[in-house]
Amino acid sequence: MLKRKNILFSTAAISLFALTLISCSEDIVSQPPAPVDSTQFKYPFTNGSRWTYHKVESATNIRPDSIIQYFADYPRITDGTVTILYDTVLNSILTKCFLDEFTIAVNTYQNRYYYINNDTALILYDNVLTFSSGGFLPFGKIKFNTALSDKGVILNTEESDSYSVFDTIDIALKYPFLTGLEWSTFVNNVGSYYKYMGFENLANPMGGVISCMRVSSVKSYQQAYPVFLFYSKSGLMEKYQNLNDLTVSSVTHPEGIGFVDIEIKSVVTSFQITE
Repeated sequence: MLKRKNILFSTAAISLFALTLISCSEDIVSQPPAPVDSTQFKYPFTNGSRWTYHKVESATNIRPDSIIQYFADYPRITDGTVTILYDTVLNSILTKCFLDEFTIAVNTYQNRYYYINNDTALILYDNVLTFSSGGFLPFGKIKFNTALSDKGVILNTEESDSYSVFDTIDIALKYPFLTGLEWSTFVNNVGSYYKYMGFENLANPMGGVISCMRVSSVKSYQQAYPVFLFYSKSGLMEKYQNLNDLTVSSVTHPEGIGFVDIEIKSVVTSFQITE
């Protein structure tokens, strides 16, 4: 009789051990893969590479209710495409032209950015902005070109003399991508401060997950509201900014009539990197 009890106990123990293994296995399978430390990648820089994106600007926590009327057009939606167009020479400097074309409501705009990509950094050399607060690429020296055509941009690259290039450059990214690395730039009386926060996994619009370096970017005039950007070997994948407790002012009440929280989030919806 004692032997039978031992057998029953052993069977129960085996069953419990098996259930434990299954449970642990399920936990392992359900965990997302660890972010890949891919420090050696550089920003894609081949002509024809293309990213589509969706941007949403939301207004929440509006107080008091009497000012809700001022936010009737929220959420504001922007859809656009970034394309690497061509190589061009500006003031004897070889640059790459990025076109950021986007639609807000029924209006379409184009911003052009001219980058240098070397072994140590991605550098914004110049830009032509037709709408400074829109689009996806975050590296814009706030400047409007006086030689813009009726369509918003100069299409003839031979007219490069009409571009007024800044005396200072904007270091958009530094290589390699090392967690904790910090740097700053000072362009057009505005300081920008950057820091690599570490690798994280994001949903890959092409399926699965994609490993990205999270970057904190802060402007000197907006130090309480950093922009967070996520870069992968396939380019910028996402960026967002939370602007909480903003004061809403009016002409008659410049001291303020209420408060609002604004969230701005842009996400890449598809991409194609040419070789």
